[in-house]
Amino acid sequence: MSLGLSEKDEFGSFCELQSRISELEKDNSLSLYIRDSRTIEAARKKGLKREIEGSLVYYFLRFACYHGGRRFQSRSTGSRPNQSTYQMECPFCIWIKANAAGTKLVITKIEATHNHEIIKAVVDSLPKRRRLDERERSDVIHMLDRHCNKWLIKQRILRQTGKNITLRDIHNIAYRIQRKSDLQQIEDIVADCTGPDLEITTNDDGKVNGIFFQDDEMKQFFRKYPELVVLDATCKLKNACLALYVMMCVGPNGELEIIAVFLTASKDVHSLCAGLQLFKAKNETWSDIRTVMTDKGTTERDAIRQELSQAAQLLSIFHVLCAVGKDVTTAKMSISRQQRLSALKAIQSIAYASTELQYNHLRDCFHISMPENVVRYFEVNWHPVRFEWVRCWQQENVTFGDRTNSRLESVNRRLKAIVRADSSLPVFFKDLVATVGCMRHERDHGFVNAVEKVSIKQFPAGSVEAQFCSSVTSFALKFVLDQLDLSNSVEFGIDNDKNLTSVVNGQVENISADQCVCTFSCTMGLPCRHMFAARRACDLPLFSLEGIWPRWLKQSVIESHRILHTSAGDSKPVVLILPKSTKPLTTSEKFKKCNEVVERLTELACEGGTDQFTERYSVLMKLKKIWEDGDFASVSILPHESSMDSTARSYSVTTCAANCSSPESCSVVDTGETDTEMPAGTITVIPAEQIDTGVAMPYLFISPLTYAPSCEIYESVSAIEEICEISVDNLEAQLGKRS
Repeated sequence: MSLGLSEKDEFGSFCELQSRISELEKDNSLSLYIRDSRTIEAARKKGLKREIEGSLVYYFLRFACYHGGRRFQSRSTGSRPNQSTYQMECPFCIWIKANAAGTKLVITKIEATHNHEIIKAVVDSLPKRRRLDERERSDVIHMLDRHCNKWLIKQRILRQTGKNITLRDIHNIAYRIQRKSDLQQIEDIVADCTGPDLEITTNDDGKVNGIFFQDDEMKQFFRKYPELVVLDATCKLKNACLALYVMMCVGPNGELEIIAVFLTASKDVHSLCAGLQLFKAKNETWSDIRTVMTDKGTTERDAIRQELSQAAQLLSIFHVLCAVGKDVTTAKMSISRQQRLSALKAIQSIAYASTELQYNHLRDCFHISMPENVVRYFEVNWHPVRFEWVRCWQQENVTFGDRTNSRLESVNRRLKAIVRADSSLPVFFKDLVATVGCMRHERDHGFVNAVEKVSIKQFPAGSVEAQFCSSVTSFALKFVLDQLDLSNSVEFGIDNDKNLTSVVNGQVENISADQCVCTFSCTMGLPCRHMFAARRACDLPLFSLEGIWPRWLKQSVIESHRILHTSAGDSKPVVLILPKSTKPLTTSEKFKKCNEVVERLTELACEGGTDQFTERYSVLMKLKKIWEDGDFASVSILPHESSMDSTARSYSVTTCAANCSSPESCSVVDTGETDTEMPAGTITVIPAEQIDTGVAMPYLFISPLTYAPSCEIYESVSAIEEICEISVDNLEAQLGKRS
């Protein structure tokens, strides 16, 4: 076999030798490794005196084939029978040593024969030939961070480098970049945000059951625009068993921005209240919230009612109609398909009732024309909360023209497109931070366009429309122009005090040029039709910024926008990991905790032979009977039967008070035989009122001496009589019932 190397070949440095060995491996389809070596440093410790160039690195080394290099002898005991090795005692070796002058590495011997066939495809699949360099590994990490499919990553690396990388290699790379704990990774991820505030609560086992996250950008946005908050559960992280809740606010251009994110292990009222309490503690302007819009989740509404009582609750009309469509079906209501369509259409008409009178009329018609089941469903589920979803009552609250959660649903779709339900917590936060950052950039781009661009539909210079166009945001301008047009049809009068009056919200009210009591003015913070009519009647300029909320003023928005106020970026992340707050367990939580234990008990009970199963099953049945009777039970660890003395007649009293006032009530309910060995696990119970410590325990447990070595021991039944005031005859008679 021609190697291209021969004995006495010299190399000026170890790097040169490495390069030649790599060429040798590539040209001859070999895979070599350094089997033996001694560095110059180690050789000096062994007594080497002469000088050797440091670039040689090694005083002596030997390269061997991956199938050889040493005689392999297994020390396996057979406990791991499926292990394997590459060692096949292949004789191929190359010996190299520093020359006498210490200036070069010289090949002293070559053994060029193999005891196996050389196959290029096999060699290319070996770990050394598959190993990626730093650049290639960085490319893999980059693709993993973007959730690329590992099969596609494998194919890409194979095409680019020719290396037969395996899926296990990619798994190993992914594992190495995730060696930190989940909480450490989350802290590193949120550290890139501006002033991140992260609070994590854990249970007794250290498992995360609640996370709250908010950064400075979110806090500032809420501080400026707190009037309307939309809240919804976006998705659930399956691996972490946490539900994701997103809180958002409406900005000056009608855009939604995330102001807080929190995750809870359960969707109960207590967990949601805990999340809202954290939000309130970190945002001083929470009391400025005037409206909270959600879906018809009872839990969410109860939590909001408790923590944000000053805010009006509204139901998204979109979610209302979806819920109705799921509930009113032919199967559930026992109605025909035509009746179902008529019911859905009627409820939709009720939802858009513009006045209370119209609502009552439509409701009466609904009662007459609809089946009894549908009417009962409507009266029980929707009529009591009509103030939250019917238009005539919704318009009395701050909604900024949005009566649905459609904008929130749009944000949710973007989150779901990036955030995967099976993501781990670190991956979730990495995706969340990236998504929030991209959304902010898009919002900033929209802000720049709104400020820098002008409409091709120009208003006449100096006109009222042109003045408002240059003063308020494009979102607010649409409402102002609509009210300006409607003002031409407003009818007004003059009362005895010479004040202008008009019909507002169905009643005659005074109107003025700068303020009005109509729902539009109170909920939008913009001039309404009545104000424009009053200005026109009093010959006042129609354009005025009086009564307009600062959130709609273009100059105010520009001055406070984040583009013009970049943060210093020196704020440190606030990460708090708190223990679980105490609260009563819900029925589902109790069931979940007990079910895990019961499943394990079932596995243990079925282990072993029939005798052991019968004994363990008997113990479980006795425990079941005690609990069904409303009594209490305790469990003690007992030694194996073989270690117990079958002749022992000593007893231990564990729960009976020494001054038992009702000895007649202390009767043996169940016991093992006294003259023979008691079966392991036998439950012996005597009701008692109280133990010596004063803790109420309704049972006395009696067992042989070796059963309870930690208890106080009494050497005879008569000793028990003296302590518990129980008749020996009575106790012996009860104990002997089964003998």
